Amino acid sequence: AQGTRQQLEKDFLTDILLRVETGLKLDSTAYFGYPVERVNETTILFTLPSKKEISPLLNEILKETWIHSTTIENISLESIYFEVRRRNNE
Repeated sequence: AQGTRQQLEKDFLTDILLRVETGLKLDSTAYFGYPVERVNETTILFTLPSKKEISPLLNEILKETWIHSTTIENISLESIYFEVRRRNNE
């Protein structure tokens, strides 16, 4: 696979894993239409379809509570590399 990092992200990363440290209380396995996983008392892992969804999600959380930090977990050259290899081996 060839291209810029942004093009490779677009072509090979289908979901964004966003780790959010927040005071958000969850009663289900979804929030604002996105799957969520509670990591610990103040950390939630969201699965989003694209980076474009991050800002609206964070705005929605901030309407309810605080956010101390966010991290995109799966956007790195390493994650792109392994996704390219996985698809080439299918």
